Amino acid sequence: EHSPGDEVWGVVWRLNITDLESLDSQENVTLGAYSPVELSVKTRSQEINCRTYIMNSYVYAPPSPQYLQVIVMGAEQNGLP
Repeated sequence: EHSPGDEVWGVVWRLNITDLESLDSQENVTLGAYSPVELSVKTRSQEINCRTYIMNSYVYAPPSPQYLQVIVMGAEQNGLP
């Protein structure tokens, strides 16, 4: 849910337009699990148009241990706090 002034730490990846179909498939867009959303992201140095995915039927649950491990590993590899 969007709230003015919120911050989210993350990594922006540059993709070819030809990769979007594969990414949509990984995020189960055709099955209705996620919807792709285009948005503007402010980095430390610039504003970038990006694509993200929003879960369509959100129910709060803690992340699985496997998913949490992937997120932590990615944060560490990219120098996130």
